[in-house]
Amino acid sequence: MAKTSSVSVRVETETKKKAEGVLSELGMSLSTAMTLYLHQICLQKKIPFEIALPTAYKSLSEQDFDALMGQAYESAKNGNNMSINEFKQKFKRDFQ
Repeated sequence: MAKTSSVSVRVETETKKKAEGVLSELGMSLSTAMTLYLHQICLQKKIPFEIALPTAYKSLSEQDFDALMGQAYESAKNGNNMSINEFKQKFKRDFQ
């Protein structure tokens, strides 16, 4: 048997549970899936899937981005804030 090493990764509990559910349906553990992922990185010499920003964000001009950041700054300055969970939900609705 080959030597093994531990890898520790912190993820949101809900994300882990959902992933374990999918992997269970595929007949594998999270550990097996991570091992497969690392093997693919070694074989392909890259992350084995595309990592990209949502399409809507890609098309945002620098000027539009600056305007949005200005609005966000003014909103925060005026006390108009939202929780990180509210932000995530809004971001998903608006950009996915």
